[in-house]
Amino acid sequence: MNVATHLFFSTNPEKLTLYKRIIPNSEQMSFIIKKWNKLAEYLIDYLSDISEVPIKSWLQGSYKFGTLIRPINKDHEFDIDLGIFFSWREHTDKVSARTVKQWVQEALLEYISHDEDIIKVTKPSKEKCARIHYRNQFHIDVPAYLLYQEKNIRLLATESNGWEHSDPKAIYLWFKENVSTPERQQLKRIICYLKIWSALKFKETPSLKPTSIMLTVLATNIYLKICDLDMPDDEAFTQVCIGISNFFSQKKEVLNPVNISENLNRFNEKDFEELKKAFNELSLFASQAVKCEDIISAIVAWSKIFGHFFPTLEEDHTQQLTEKYNFIPEITIESKIADTNQHFKNFINEVPSIPKGMKLYFRIQNANLIPPNAKVKWSVHNCGNEAEIANDLGHVVNSSENLLCVEESTKYHGRHYMCCSIEHDKNIIGYRSVPVKVLAHAFPKRNPPKPAYTKLR
Repeated sequence: MNVATHLFFSTNPEKLTLYKRIIPNSEQMSFIIKKWNKLAEYLIDYLSDISEVPIKSWLQGSYKFGTLIRPINKDHEFDIDLGIFFSWREHTDKVSARTVKQWVQEALLEYISHDEDIIKVTKPSKEKCARIHYRNQFHIDVPAYLLYQEKNIRLLATESNGWEHSDPKAIYLWFKENVSTPERQQLKRIICYLKIWSALKFKETPSLKPTSIMLTVLATNIYLKICDLDMPDDEAFTQVCIGISNFFSQKKEVLNPVNISENLNRFNEKDFEELKKAFNELSLFASQAVKCEDIISAIVAWSKIFGHFFPTLEEDHTQQLTEKYNFIPEITIESKIADTNQHFKNFINEVPSIPKGMKLYFRIQNANLIPPNAKVKWSVHNCGNEAEIANDLGHVVNSSENLLCVEESTKYHGRHYMCCSIEHDKNIIGYRSVPVKVLAHAFPKRNPPKPAYTKLR
């Protein structure tokens, strides 16, 4: 029970954990902080000149809550929200919401020439914000607000509905004031776990993905009722998942705690039924995973929720496998030079060192011992700074067939893992985590062969 607790979170920053794998690393955070600070300074100066009123900025959303997660792959981006507030002394109808949104859009377009790391500004602007994209898979959403400071009123500029009542600061203060500091740290991690599950689960159906604020409110309300600081992360996460599933079996509305007239659950009946099914499945998988009695079964079970983000064992676990399982896959690895497809080296169960730019073919050598109808599953777990910066921490090899051989390539410096699990009758009967150490340099390119006419006869 709770045998995989140490793989969720550790106070040791060097330890490979789920939490470490799903949040931005220090280099990415430095880049993000530098960019939003620079943008905020520019927007305040630019927009105060146009509007002739004081401008304030307020970081909001996941960054402010401390629940920012990394993109699930190279096709997604970090999402930062930077609110811009036009501080009029009194409520005014002289400036329309569209006008204010246009000011922000024009400011971002002007700003492109001020930062070489900017890729583009989204055109046209989105319904409730403008968006600017940077390299390193990162964008900043810039919503614009009217701040009527004397009455503490904030109105959000929208494209279609004019000014809408919206107060991002109020819900952040609710979160901060209702959760004590020690509890808040674990709750933030649980929200991150929920968000990475949601991003993976609804990767192909993004319209079904619950919003970050909806997950935050759900997790906070349930966590405060059922969890305590003595609970490890895997148990607390499981209890929150069960709590959300039970909540949706009785209710649909998720009320904004600072504006109970607003329902944060905006799914229609059909989509809400799909969301309920997803949370029911999540609570079932988590309940099964937390009860696993050995570490291998726990890793495979938690990977059904977190995919390649859930860590594998870093040490040699042959002894554990021998004690638990009847079948241990023996995996041969053939390497080839990617450019020429020329054979390089063969390995068994480990690649102690190999350059970048190679193809690797993983095969189960003793596949004849696998029982009929067993399922073979492979997953790539990339580690290290280069893979983190590229937001390419791996993937699950998707196939409708049982693959006895899979092909991968070496791109990033670091110690990575290819994991192979075999299931039969819903039980794990075999597992192997193959470490692959990729060197910092690429294989040197060979000179192309000389044309035939240059050879001596």
